Amino acid sequence: MRRSFRCLVGLLALTLLVPLVLAAPARAETGPAQATDPVVEEILAGDERITYLGAPVRSQIGGVPKVGIEDGRAVGYQMFKGIGGTSAPGTLVVFDLETGETLRSFPIAAADNNWGVTVAADGRVYVATYHDYALHRYDPATKTVEDLGPINAEVPKDGYPWAMAPGPGNTVFIGTYKRGDLWQFHPDTGEFENWGHEGWGPDDPDQSQYVRGMTWDETRQELYISTGSFDPAIYRIDTTTREVVRITDDTKQPGLSTESFISAMTYIDGRVFARGYHSKKLLVIDRDGNTEYWGNDNGSLSVQGYTFVQHPTDPDTVLFTNAKILSAYDTSSKQITQVANIGSYLSDAVASPTDPTTLYGLSGTGTFELDLAAPETPPSLHAFSFAQPAVLETVLTGPDNTMWAAGYMSSFARVDTTGGGHLYPTTQISRQYESSIIRDGKMYLGAYTGSSFQVFDPKTPEVAPRTLFHGTAQGFDRPITMTYDPVNDKAYMGSIPGYGLNQGGISVWDFTTSTVQHFKAEVVPDQGVAAAVYNPSDGMVYLGSNVDGGNGHPDSGQTEAYLVVWDPKTDTKVKQLIPVPDRRGITGLTVAADGTVWGIAEDMLFVYDPATGEVERSVRVIGSRYGSGNHWSWGYLAFSKKDDMLYGSVGSRLLRIDPATLAVSNVGIGKGSRMHLDTDGNVYFLAFYGSQHLFKYEPVPAGPDTTAPEVSTTATGDGDEVMITLVATDDASGVARIEYRRGQDAEWTTYADPLPATLSSREVIRYRAVDEAGNVSRIRVLMLRPGG
Repeated sequence: MRRSFRCLVGLLALTLLVPLVLAAPARAETGPAQATDPVVEEILAGDERITYLGAPVRSQIGGVPKVGIEDGRAVGYQMFKGIGGTSAPGTLVVFDLETGETLRSFPIAAADNNWGVTVAADGRVYVATYHDYALHRYDPATKTVEDLGPINAEVPKDGYPWAMAPGPGNTVFIGTYKRGDLWQFHPDTGEFENWGHEGWGPDDPDQSQYVRGMTWDETRQELYISTGSFDPAIYRIDTTTREVVRITDDTKQPGLSTESFISAMTYIDGRVFARGYHSKKLLVIDRDGNTEYWGNDNGSLSVQGYTFVQHPTDPDTVLFTNAKILSAYDTSSKQITQVANIGSYLSDAVASPTDPTTLYGLSGTGTFELDLAAPETPPSLHAFSFAQPAVLETVLTGPDNTMWAAGYMSSFARVDTTGGGHLYPTTQISRQYESSIIRDGKMYLGAYTGSSFQVFDPKTPEVAPRTLFHGTAQGFDRPITMTYDPVNDKAYMGSIPGYGLNQGGISVWDFTTSTVQHFKAEVVPDQGVAAAVYNPSDGMVYLGSNVDGGNGHPDSGQTEAYLVVWDPKTDTKVKQLIPVPDRRGITGLTVAADGTVWGIAEDMLFVYDPATGEVERSVRVIGSRYGSGNHWSWGYLAFSKKDDMLYGSVGSRLLRIDPATLAVSNVGIGKGSRMHLDTDGNVYFLAFYGSQHLFKYEPVPAGPDTTAPEVSTTATGDGDEVMITLVATDDASGVARIEYRRGQDAEWTTYADPLPATLSSREVIRYRAVDEAGNVSRIRVLMLRPGG
């Protein structure tokens, strides 16, 4: 099926690049937040105490772009992330690289964003998108976009596109996940041909595989692909004979197998350039895999970006970015020199069609123009102004009772908690925040990728968060939990491992010494850490482990998750136990006022009592478990001081739990995810994970207790001698004391121990109970007389 549509948005002016942080301006309009998405009305209809807070984060998350020449101008083709099937789907934008102007934009109705893009020999631009798993084609001549349909029509999700390159004639290749299939699109017939994965796929058919990188040698008609995460390698494919040759291994490139992926692969004049995914090392090899360069220039290199570009006037020089610095690799001397600071990583670049010494390009934050003849002159930078509502990763609690929303992949903004519709500026950053703590008025943030630990001052939101450490070298990737120990002044950040890995752990930041320690197998071997909470009652840190490793991880043999008791004084494990058998993850750990530790084990809520060292109570709270795939951020729990109830989001269900009875009920319609509470006890949640929409639920404050307690007696003993036990209950404020008096004129006495009595004589015992609110039960009378 093919559909054509023309651009919907006209020209927009771009502003100058702001160093480090790009803040989207606050929305000018006022009034309550509104949305046309049916899920918003559905959630609001569930409870009048739920307020819609809008889509608080504006996204400038770009996909993988390309550049080209269109109508005699250098242009860039850049996807921006949205949510397919909504009013703000992924959008293809065409930029003028010289001026930064938005020339055209094309919402792709069912798409979120892209990883794969290429320009075919005929100049048409192909974009492979997710989560529609489809191929789209932009024609520079007609200024239209065509939907070419799903890549894998039979099983669309097995055609998840990751890499693209041109092919013979006007065809294009597409590398996919999770089978690692290579597809070729034939524009003359409109057909997708599957080349399979036998030449590079794993022996185990259940092991997932990416074709993550791809580049084309037009002269030899050879395609190079890179695979991961199970076995990162580069293969050369002769597209005429279809012969496949693996050209890399740890013998030629020591340590390459630990990289998970080989990124930014680009063929230039007989060489393949790439970077290590984890190490950010530079890789230069010939077509047979012989190594010309594999390293980081004695620690000074951190290769970033999506591509390498041949210098327009010096074919022996190849341009790339070392962090934000455009750098040059000399293929003759094998030396690396700095060229210019372009403010971000290199996405792609092209020479001016009229002056080869002028380089136009796309970076991670906008467009740039650089005079290669005078590189000492600072480049002209234009920031992206195109932005749309961001997919939310989570909501986080900030100081001074503020709430902050983190966008998927990047971006961070304060939330208007009133529902009045004010949009705070979005901090455009290249990290995805998963967890946080508050200390001395600052937020300490856990950022994906590489489990980066950053400090952010909400009083100066225009200043980018500063990295204090990261866990890349330890194989840590997703820091989905964090807690603070105020006694020892330490932060504990728990991480899920990176791609293809099973071992996660914790990173411990000591604020006193400004040092970090990492613990891996010392926590739980071959598992990650998905929950962490400090318990002020016993001074211990409680950790929840997770069996599911990083994407593409091999089977570790682990099947059950642990609750770990960790001593922050010595940073050693005190104890571990399986709180609920046959469960793969422990999430949502929180501490009750009585010091008990509450957590989620897939579908089960459990209560661990440090005094007994046992799980004392448990109850099933949802009807589903993890199922297939990896599950990390599953459960969130917190007690609200407004009504003393336990609130949680487990999977996609938002619920309320009575701590006394463990009775479970829905909040509203029961739909919600990634729940966090403010310091007043209000509940904030996403409509669902992958949604742009944020909500607030205000629990009904517990009113004054006007209900008196209940009181009763039991008698035990042999013959005429008995012991009288008095028992009282109160479900509201709780029992303060029980009182009794023996005889009509006696004073009321506070009950402490069972009362001795005899049935051989007549006696009247009166008793009552008083609760913490001062309510007094009615006086009960126990009459003792001979004969019972």
